[in-house]
Amino acid sequence: MTKTEIYNKMKQAYYTLDIEAVEARIFALQCNYIKDSNSFIKIAERKEVESQGVFNAMTDILPNWVNYDIDDDTMLLVDKLCERKAELKEMEKFEEVA
Repeated sequence: MTKTEIYNKMKQAYYTLDIEAVEARIFALQCNYIKDSNSFIKIAERKEVESQGVFNAMTDILPNWVNYDIDDDTMLLVDKLCERKAELKEMEKFEEVA
């Protein structure tokens, strides 16, 4: 496995955890009950910590990680993460108005 492949696998793990965290925050906003909402918030926080751990590991293993190219699969995850974050931001804006 090349360094670029390792980089992309770690980035994919990082983005997947970030997506799961954002989705959990979206679910928390959609919940009708505080207890359910709090459960999703805890899930989101755990995923965010795991994601940060993957990022830290990646920077330790590949200190010059900015020199590697992102493959198509990783780029799809980046796009999905951006879409989810935009959806969450829109929902939070709606929550503030309501």
